[in-house]
Amino acid sequence: MSRTPALTVGAAALVVAATLVPLAPAMAATPTAEWSNLPPEIYLVDGQNAIGGDIATDDRTPRVFVDSEEAGHAGAELIVRDAASKEILCTGEKPVTDKEPFFGAGCSVDRLEVGTTHVEAVFVSRDGLQTTFSSKPVSIHVVPQRFELDVVGYDRDTNSATLRGTGVPGTTIAVGQDYRDAGFAGVHETVPVEDDGTFTVSLEDVADMGFNSIYLSGRTEWGGGSYFSKNAPLKPSATHTIEGSQVIVDIASDEGDRVSVRDLSGKVVASAARTGSVTRVSFRAPTVETELFVGAITLGAQGAEYRSAEDVFTVKAGVGTKLEAAPEVSDVVLAGSRVVATAQAEPGAVVTVRDDKGAVIGTRVAGASGALQLALPAPAGTKAGSQFFIEQSKGGQVSEHDDFEIPTEDIPAR
Repeated sequence: MSRTPALTVGAAALVVAATLVPLAPAMAATPTAEWSNLPPEIYLVDGQNAIGGDIATDDRTPRVFVDSEEAGHAGAELIVRDAASKEILCTGEKPVTDKEPFFGAGCSVDRLEVGTTHVEAVFVSRDGLQTTFSSKPVSIHVVPQRFELDVVGYDRDTNSATLRGTGVPGTTIAVGQDYRDAGFAGVHETVPVEDDGTFTVSLEDVADMGFNSIYLSGRTEWGGGSYFSKNAPLKPSATHTIEGSQVIVDIASDEGDRVSVRDLSGKVVASAARTGSVTRVSFRAPTVETELFVGAITLGAQGAEYRSAEDVFTVKAGVGTKLEAAPEVSDVVLAGSRVVATAQAEPGAVVTVRDDKGAVIGTRVAGASGALQLALPAPAGTKAGSQFFIEQSKGGQVSEHDDFEIPTEDIPAR
């Protein structure tokens, strides 16, 4: 019934493992008849098959599912931890289930940074005295929510393009033209991604077509793309403000005859002849949140238009600045059956708190000072390290969310 080759554990392997795993207390040296120290297996991460030991995801809090074929592991606790530092990333929400032939449990890890984290799992017996050997590590590559790729320069004399993009720090990424199932058919190059998650590459003898960046992780492919035409201007950049009922957009572009702003339907809401390196346009502010696209245009013979790749910005409803930061939580306590959090928010903002599964457990409106105290019902199973998420909304905008936890010292006996 195993999904992987049979595990062979020789004497030498056991000696090595014993040096890596701390021994349990003396009374745990002799396991019960049912308990097994054989390691479990990380089976799924973010819904992807992780048996190969390598997955990529843009989920910063991916769910990990671990299982075993050892019946003695039923009722045990799952611990998922950093394979290098042994820092605990999450523990199973429920004990290991006993649904033969596999016995498993799952948990969602704490927020991971973009990059690679090597994780491993162990099962701890229900009495807390025995621990399995560590599972085979799985490399979780957390990638940006989308890979960026832009053509930032084109030299017509040498027919070479310079591209800049984002990827997984410390890995390599392939960049080129005419990507197909078997790889790039056109010019391409594999380049390292810097520690800040960016890369720059120059390609020669480029064709009049777009570019792709491809990152392979196991059987998962991630990538970005950029439009390119030798006759079109390079992608412009835009900054915007709101003055009264008008959106003011400054479009930076060193190429092209005109610049324009269009909405998602393709309707042009502002257009002007390019006037130097920065061209200003304006239009009436939309009544709802609107995503807008900024491009530059070169006019060719017989009315031909060569359009650049487009920059994107969003105008929020009723205001000109984005509500970015979540409320700042300064104190958290568990008082009886309630979680009490003290926070600082935007004055008049609606503050929402969710549990680790995303369910709303309470909302409050911040007063004139922005300071507030939220006394919220503690969900069943709240314990040391239980995680909650907090965000605020105002004027049609919703901030990013932040997380906070119940401190260990605030958990009373139950």
